[in-house]
Amino acid sequence: MQQTPPSRPPGRPAATAAGYRALTVSTVLVPADAPPGPAPAEPGGGPHPADASGTDRWAERDAYLRGLERHLRQLVRRGGPVRLALFEPEEYLDHCRRTGADPESPAARAAWTGERAADAAAVAYRGQPLDHALTHLAAAEQARRTWERCADLLAAAERCPRCGGPGAECAFQQAADTVTELLRRAGPGAQRLVCTLADGAAGLSATMRRTDGSRTPDAAAGDAGPDGAASPGRRLRASGPAAGPSPLASPDGLLLLMVLSAALATGGDAGLLLRSAPPLPPAERPGSADGPPAGASRGRAPGQEVRGWAVHGGAIRALSAAEVAAVRLLPDDPGAGAPGGPPVGAVVHRTALELPGYRCRPL
Repeated sequence: MQQTPPSRPPGRPAATAAGYRALTVSTVLVPADAPPGPAPAEPGGGPHPADASGTDRWAERDAYLRGLERHLRQLVRRGGPVRLALFEPEEYLDHCRRTGADPESPAARAAWTGERAADAAAVAYRGQPLDHALTHLAAAEQARRTWERCADLLAAAERCPRCGGPGAECAFQQAADTVTELLRRAGPGAQRLVCTLADGAAGLSATMRRTDGSRTPDAAAGDAGPDGAASPGRRLRASGPAAGPSPLASPDGLLLLMVLSAALATGGDAGLLLRSAPPLPPAERPGSADGPPAGASRGRAPGQEVRGWAVHGGAIRALSAAEVAAVRLLPDDPGAGAPGGPPVGAVVHRTALELPGYRCRPL
């Protein structure tokens, strides 16, 4: 059965009146560059927009962040959920100009907070260091923008040239089959798959990670939506072939499928890069009976193998080892030298295997 691109990002709450009110009162907006200003008196109050000239307000960024962090921790101690969403001053001021609202009005700020709480990316705040929360928030907002751009590209896609069916649905199913096959062929170990689509100056990019034999918190969170219903990823795992993990098992996997399917549907230029590292032998695993104690250096780290595929005109072509090394379609893994990962430089470029031809499934 043909898979349909999801209509909204995984984890996005449904827009109901009760849900809208709950989101509004539990959400605090944080400016993109975190300018100083008074912390909101109540959840959902939102920050003050920046002054037009703004130099004095922006110079006190650190003081603002310290005050905001104290305020957020007070909200956490009161009990109840606290969420952070991104605040774009120019978007808020433009909204006030269009609606005739007073930017300094608490009612206007609360109404804008509600809109952002329902539509924008948000992260839960539980008292963690604010810098960490803001890093996750920036990544979530970038993922939201990528998702929405891909959704626009898929909505404008023409009919499938192979079967004449909906181009977006055929492209999404081809992307799901492709990623599932790539991960199946990668075998045991850890994999990192990146898809980048040329779209404007910045392009669109998504990354998913998989560790053989375990499920990540993201994957577990993707199993059910806010209403408890199974996500598209869980449905595919339950109904699809038993062999191989489903790329729909996590929000990161879904986003990567959106980028790849947008490339396939539009005929745009894109690339796939798969980094894989074999698992350590049992005797070399920290904490094992014959291995080093947990927390100790594990000594030799497995090397990484890198393979790549180019996407053009709706077709996927395997790259040779020389092409992967020379063309550098996709960025290196910034965490390649982090603790628990292979050291930087332990990379071998491999020629990728050609993928089987795709045949559209009947609706």
